[in-house]
Amino acid sequence: SWAWHLKGGGAYLMHRFTLHQDNGSHTFIQHYGRFPAPVAGAGVSYKWAYLEADYYHGLGGSNGFMGQSYNWPQTTEMIVAWFGFRLPIGG
Repeated sequence: SWAWHLKGGGAYLMHRFTLHQDNGSHTFIQHYGRFPAPVAGAGVSYKWAYLEADYYHGLGGSNGFMGQSYNWPQTTEMIVAWFGFRLPIGG
C-alpha cells in the first residue's frame, strides 16, 4: 500500500573549507561555520521502500543567525533526495 507523508523540523548545518593561497607563502586559511535551518519535506512509501525530498533553508550566513559570525556558508539552500528501505525491528 502507498503511504504519503509531510515533514517539518529543523537542522543545524556545519561546514568547513580550506583556501590555499599560492603566492609563495603556501598559506592555508580554514573557515568553519554553523547555522540553523528550517526543514520541510514530503515523501511516499510503498511497502518497504520510500522516496523523500527535503528542503533546507539556512538562516544566518556571514552575519550569523543571532549576531554571531559564522564565516561564509558554502550554500544557504539545499534540496536533498532520499531513497531508502524500511526494516522492521522487533515484533
